[in-house]
Amino acid sequence: MANSNNRLKAYVRYDGTGRVIAGSLILQRFKPKVGNWQEIDANECCNYVPTTTTTTSSTSTSTSTSTSTTTTTTTSTSTSTSTTTTTTTAGPECFCYTVDNQTAGPLDYTYTDCGSEVPTSTSIQADTISIVCSSTAVTGDDGLVITGGTVSCNNSEGCI
Repeated sequence: MANSNNRLKAYVRYDGTGRVIAGSLILQRFKPKVGNWQEIDANECCNYVPTTTTTTSSTSTSTSTSTSTTTTTTTSTSTSTSTTTTTTTAGPECFCYTVDNQTAGPLDYTYTDCGSEVPTSTSIQADTISIVCSSTAVTGDDGLVITGGTVSCNNSEGCI
């Protein structure tokens, strides 16, 4: 979903260790004054990462035969096999939601962060749009306009 309003810019908030705070992606005209906010490309997109399985197998066989003139025959055979299997399982399916606060004051909403699967409650300021990637339906205070839930995502940055 591209940002069709060219006046709005996309911002994400970073914590003290330099990581993006889950669910912090917002669209507004100006950079927020409180917190460590950075503008990001409003046209970023992400690809769904499916479950992958990698199997590596190797087999080695060696045979040696030795015969001497005294009619003694020695045969030796050895076989070794090793198998390594790595499985990566994708988490629950996640969807993009747009939370729009068109009221005059801050409101709260709740979603489940796709990266940590932790239910998260957060506040959204007046006249602000927030975009989240959630594995559950987004719910919020009366007055919020919550849309979406049809576009798959891995993180909030992939919802724009």
